[in-house]
Amino acid sequence: MLKQILFFLFSFLLISCVGDFEEKKLLGYSDKNGKLHFEIIEKDFNKNDSLNFSEKRFVVLDSQNRIINKNNSQFLFYGNQNRLQEIRSVYRRGGKTNIVVYKYLYDEKQNLRLITFQFKKVDTIQTFKYNNLNQLIQKDFPYRKFSVNYKYKNGEISETKELENGSVSKHFTFIYDNKGNKSIEEWIFNEDQKLITYFKYDFENRLISKRDSSLTTFGNLNECVDFLDKFYYDKNDSLIEKRQYDRVLSERDFKYRGKITYEYKKL
Repeated sequence: MLKQILFFLFSFLLISCVGDFEEKKLLGYSDKNGKLHFEIIEKDFNKNDSLNFSEKRFVVLDSQNRIINKNNSQFLFYGNQNRLQEIRSVYRRGGKTNIVVYKYLYDEKQNLRLITFQFKKVDTIQTFKYNNLNQLIQKDFPYRKFSVNYKYKNGEISETKELENGSVSKHFTFIYDNKGNKSIEEWIFNEDQKLITYFKYDFENRLISKRDSSLTTFGNLNECVDFLDKFYYDKNDSLIEKRQYDRVLSERDFKYRGKITYEYKKL
């Protein structure tokens, strides 16, 4: 009887520690392959520029400038042609460390075909279909009964449709500028509601503004119908600030609503 109890306790402790052992291996992988370590500090301010909250996170890059570690909670692995092959995520529940695994499977043309999720058992969570030009034409989420269909024009995605349970829930169309940047995105949802997003870029092709405009012409005059984000960069082309504005139906001009700043520190 005593042997059975000891065996049970040993087995329980072993199972409980598996996640801890795996986490230690993942941290070792990051330490061995990491070449650059960055801390990213994100601060959110209100319209009076008073701080709402601040958040820190960090990333680790390898010798090929690929992210291999996010916050010691996500570890990324790469294969041939720098294709993402696997993500291992660490999370804790009830004092126990758990590891979930996402695997990315490609065909002989290096097109992504499947994403699987593994925790106790393996489930396929995304599938992908391509045309004879190797363009993605359909993405399916089997467990959600959700899919996205893609159409192309001049080599660019011109239209997408999101379907839930076989019915179209959102319909997107896209227009590009002469540099191939997406300049207009129009989408219809709930059959009769429409939103248009306008994108602007600087001479270095960096996104500098994004405006979401609702085509609603009725309703509450104090309801926001336009949202505008402006983006600012440092000399290394890293995003350092996003300023946020909006406009209600009764107004002509945009009003400042706050900003988000980003700081990057090499560790």
